[in-house]
Amino acid sequence: MTGKLAVYEQAACCITGICGAKANPELLRMSSVYETLKAKGIEMEIYNLSRSPKAFAENKQVIAYLKKHGEKALPVCTLDGEIAVEGRYPTNSEIIEALGLEKTALDELLPPGRLLCER
Repeated sequence: MTGKLAVYEQAACCITGICGAKANPELLRMSSVYETLKAKGIEMEIYNLSRSPKAFAENKQVIAYLKKHGEKALPVCTLDGEIAVEGRYPTNSEIIEALGLEKTALDELLPPGRLLCER
């Protein structure tokens, strides 16, 4: 593994984005990526502003980003605490590169996590 990857996302009622009228495909993809990596014993964190405010508060880079751009500019992705991707979720290729994984590590994704507001 080359670094610690964390995604900081807007406040939402659930991790999959299915709680609204229309599912957000990027939230579904990220939930699947998270579940797949977790099943392989690979750490990646996803912090939701409403459920993990402490994680936001503990990262000075993320706090500065929020103060400058506001919550609407989320998500941001950090690699080893430094912002690496702004205003969007990282691609699968970016995640693979950041974590030093084999190119095929995310070829087959597990289904998204539970539809409950947990993580």
